[in-house]
Amino acid sequence: MKILVTGGTGCVLSNVARHLLQRRTDARVVILDSAAPSALSTSYFEAFSDHVEMVQGDIRDKALLRSLAQAEAFSHVIHGAAVTHDAQAERHDPVRFIDINLNGTVSLLEWLRVQPRIERYIHVSTGGVYGNPTPFSPVDIQPETGPFDPPELYAVCKYAAELVARRYGVLFGIPVCRIRLSDVFGPMERPTGARSASSMSLPYRMMRTAIERRPLRVSKATFDAGGDYLSAEDISSAVFTLLSRRELPHDVFNIAAGRLYPIPELFRSFKSAIPDFAWEAVSADQAEVSLDPANRLARYNAYSIARITGLGWASRSLEEQFKSYADWVGEDPQRRCPKLHEKSP
Repeated sequence: MKILVTGGTGCVLSNVARHLLQRRTDARVVILDSAAPSALSTSYFEAFSDHVEMVQGDIRDKALLRSLAQAEAFSHVIHGAAVTHDAQAERHDPVRFIDINLNGTVSLLEWLRVQPRIERYIHVSTGGVYGNPTPFSPVDIQPETGPFDPPELYAVCKYAAELVARRYGVLFGIPVCRIRLSDVFGPMERPTGARSASSMSLPYRMMRTAIERRPLRVSKATFDAGGDYLSAEDISSAVFTLLSRRELPHDVFNIAAGRLYPIPELFRSFKSAIPDFAWEAVSADQAEVSLDPANRLARYNAYSIARITGLGWASRSLEEQFKSYADWVGEDPQRRCPKLHEKSP
């Protein structure tokens, strides 16, 4: 079992790669990422050094992709390399989002369609493709069937890349499976060249203030908001479930908690795992976190997970997820959860 994981030093994909190595002793994983291997990413895979290869490179580099498959054909490909949304970066260089998130996917698919024995291609997308609420947005829970109205270029390119991947699957017999993620947190989350400090998750910010032993400053309106939060570790077990099935009943799956956690409940669950965590209500202009409680539908909704749970997958409790995250950060807090004005490679 030889697996290519693109974007494999980022939060989600590093967890996916590590989970695969833990569960399959016969797995050989090649991580392709534009970032050079760092001390953090190297140490994350240290226990599996004989079974993992970290390659710095660009998914648009056709010669590099060809060279990766020369020694041994890949059986599985998990594609998550992307530039995440940042409002300032989008305005400054919109073409970068299109070139990496969409054209990079096309480059990978062009390479993929001539590979001899691909058993599964997992295309990592985002719940951002559901976009902002429309009059047709479901009020109970967000299913995989849409509607779709991606606003920013990140989500626009993610949805376009999904459709291209689906069509390549039809044209060339590639077993494509698309996954859409809700609000993600967990080990290996940190600001990088592809992910700005402004896009760090709320649990990351909660962890950071606990490290600094100060309260998280939250706007009063935030306490009436909520979100569908899931650890990257639990996403990894869902991906493993999808890879383990020879046949899948659907070609797209939400991977999420499947429920909307009110912010007060999220805070209490976090404090049960990290007693040093505290929060305080402040005015909106003083807040570090300010969520709009009116955002309840479409990408802000809870995501239906009936499809993935129908395959036998279940997430851990939120308290267990937070405890696992805290244990990992606690081994080296300043490097594993750096201050938000700092970048960690």
